[in-house]
Amino acid sequence: MKYRKNVKIAVIVPTYEEEEIIDKFIIKLKKSLRNKNFRLILVDDSPNMLTVKKARLIADELDVDISIHHRTKKFGKGSAVADGLKMVNKEDVIVIIDADLEYDPKEIIPMMEKLKEADIIVSVRKRKDIFYRQILAFGFKILTAVLFNLNFDTQSGLKVLKKGVGKKLKIETKGWAWDVEFLYKIKKKGYKILLHQIIFKPRKYGHSKIHPFSSSIKMFINLFKLFINLRLENFIQRNFKYNKNKCKLLK
Repeated sequence: MKYRKNVKIAVIVPTYEEEEIIDKFIIKLKKSLRNKNFRLILVDDSPNMLTVKKARLIADELDVDISIHHRTKKFGKGSAVADGLKMVNKEDVIVIIDADLEYDPKEIIPMMEKLKEADIIVSVRKRKDIFYRQILAFGFKILTAVLFNLNFDTQSGLKVLKKGVGKKLKIETKGWAWDVEFLYKIKKKGYKILLHQIIFKPRKYGHSKIHPFSSSIKMFINLFKLFINLRLENFIQRNFKYNKNKCKLLK
């Protein structure tokens, strides 16, 4: 896909207690997209309305088209992205990005340019991060490569894809492993994935939602659960197809 001036872009941003940085993110996003035709889709799980109110205030000030879905409790990042995808309407390109500015919105346009060669572009982080998060990311990457044959940074919080990619896929995961299931299934369907290297910087505002111990345990458990569920799903699909073909032969 060649980048056009009139291309419509949906920017999906899952948030949880990002009131300290959401205004800075929207300012940077507006500047990075150079006043192009984009709509910000904010899916917020915060227990209060601070992030939502601040986002709407700065969006109105900058004349940014914004759609907000504030949910009643924390359902998980994967679930937030999934709900955001359901809100995409007439846009041609979908951007999924975290609001913490660890991922620079200026990378969106270069990633969009690569859509002429692929269906989805995944950012690969060149990390300038604290030690425990580097170790966690490395361990997660090894497991996704071994268990799902995904040899890249699946958990990167910046992805750009064409509208309709994976639209009919059934994604069961709600939390951190959502990206793994989504990427595994679109790769299995034959969609082309390209990588785009970025510089990843630790956040300067707010606080990380990843706890060095409990989050690590939860993420690895979710990976193994997903692996078992996908194996079971593949087994059922193969047997259903076999039995269906057998019935046709008997007829």
